[in-house]
Amino acid sequence: MEKMTKAMYFEVIRGIVEGLGAEAFPEGVGADDVLDFIDRQVELLDKRAAASKERAAKKRAASDELTELIYTMIFEAEDFITADEIVEKIGDEEVTKNKVTARVSKLVKAGRVAKEQVKLEDGKKRMAYRIAEEGEDAEAEADAE
Repeated sequence: MEKMTKAMYFEVIRGIVEGLGAEAFPEGVGADDVLDFIDRQVELLDKRAAASKERAAKKRAASDELTELIYTMIFEAEDFITADEIVEKIGDEEVTKNKVTARVSKLVKAGRVAKEQVKLEDGKKRMAYRIAEEGEDAEAEADAE
């Protein structure tokens, strides 16, 4: 059995209300009043669902734009570039290292970007990224080290 939604429950209640006689309702309330209430509630549910889908679509589009911006920065880099350097170049306080790393991971899985552990000037090791060569297994290269 599929999960019952609120709209489905309202449809069940609608069927019950339509089968009841006038004596089942309190004084001053009729079946039409209850059915109007159900219709309003279902309409509100539909509006919320539509708004939620619209917000999700906008969020996906913004995520795609950020992914392409990150890809462009990696493409334009002369050598490997770290997530910290990407965040610094973007310069938007809403773009965090976690967001950059998540987008770069998708690019690595898609084979568009290669990752490799590099030693920085301060002696620390960091994961860095560059554009993947054609036919290169971007994740295998990083796992080999």
